[in-house]
Amino acid sequence: REWKQLGILWLACARQVAAHSDSLRLLTDFQPEQLLPLFLDRAVSTLKRHLVGWRTWSNFCMTLGWSAGSPFLQQLLDFLQCLVDGSLSDRGKSRRRSALGVLSAMTFAAHKLSLSGLLRLLGQPLVLAWKRAPRRQSHCHLQR
Repeated sequence: REWKQLGILWLACARQVAAHSDSLRLLTDFQPEQLLPLFLDRAVSTLKRHLVGWRTWSNFCMTLGWSAGSPFLQQLLDFLQCLVDGSLSDRGKSRRRSALGVLSAMTFAAHKLSLSGLLRLLGQPLVLAWKRAPRRQSHCHLQR
């Protein structure tokens, strides 16, 4: 039961980024039941963990008027820097792991939802470098 509820929550996320999805864009009138198998092949704990991380990203984007499914590289880097800033100012290493979890959730969602633009950005050398070693400077600057 919890598994299916999480799948339904993920479907709501899919609808938010459908315009940027390589596969969902091709479906003229998709029914939610058609997409459930995308998510029900994972453990409940995986779906929960990634849902929290994806919502962190999508809420951040929504607040700033950005597209969660197809951001610009600078927007992604600004978001990552804000995660670093948060890890430096609030509980250190545990926040760092949490920030990496958000990035992992973004990769999960981008893969499951066929967000090729986001997947490409997540594979950029600057993003990969951030995963390995966050900058120790704080300068979270956001532009709409």
